[in-house]
Amino acid sequence: MASMNEKAEEFDNIRFKIDALHAPETAELALELKVGAENVARMAESFPKVQFEAYLADIQDADNMLYVRLVKEQEMEMETHHLAMKLQAAKTRAEQEKYTAQLRESLNQIFQLKQENRQKEIEQLTAKLNDLEKRMKERESLKKDIVENRIKELLDQYRW
Repeated sequence: MASMNEKAEEFDNIRFKIDALHAPETAELALELKVGAENVARMAESFPKVQFEAYLADIQDADNMLYVRLVKEQEMEMETHHLAMKLQAAKTRAEQEKYTAQLRESLNQIFQLKQENRQKEIEQLTAKLNDLEKRMKERESLKKDIVENRIKELLDQYRW
């Protein structure tokens, strides 16, 4: 995120330079600004993918079966794009109907898989939430000891 803020600052500086320059130099700076903006846009587009990949890595560690199902979901989504391109390129009504039926069937399967995957994710999150609530109650019952231990730690830290 800091990198994107730095880029935004850089673009502001370029804009100020453009305001202060003559026409030939302005065109060069405008091109630099355009290229920079395109690069930042690509970076921004990659964030959801990076987050999803990190999420997949976490899921793979926790539940390999769900991981396999999520990967299958992504593969099926890519196939729908392929089918949509075939549908758009179809030359006959019969081909259009064939690809439309295949696309509809594929989307129905993806929908069902996604619903099942979301249900599994909800179950996992519920289990995590229950565990956190349990640990919070345990900590609450140990509050006095936790506070006293922390006081001791802090005092020991500054003891000469």
